[in-house]
Amino acid sequence: MMIPSGLPEWLGKTLFGDNSQVLKRGMSKTIKYMVEQQMGMMRSNNDGAVTEPLTKILMKMSRENNVQSFNNYRTYLGLRAYKSFYDLTGNRKTAEILEFLYKNVDNVEILTG
Repeated sequence: MMIPSGLPEWLGKTLFGDNSQVLKRGMSKTIKYMVEQQMGMMRSNNDGAVTEPLTKILMKMSRENNVQSFNNYRTYLGLRAYKSFYDLTGNRKTAEILEFLYKNVDNVEILTG
């Protein structure tokens, strides 16, 4: 999962050219917000307009180049593979959406959008 896809809209704009929000909120609050931001949710919960075009391009390139699944990368890195969508997300609603889209937890891509 790509970290920029999880950025809040105001922070995404900040990192892509407008630092007025950092000046307005302060660096400590900005970093605190980044650290506390829930990652890994579906686009409707956690993606902004700033990163959506890039996410689409990266997903297309990943599919065209047969990038391995998320579970395959976890196994390669010595981590256990997830056995269910709920095990992966810890969130029933997100798990249901992923199950609808991917059918099997082993089909989840390294980058979701």
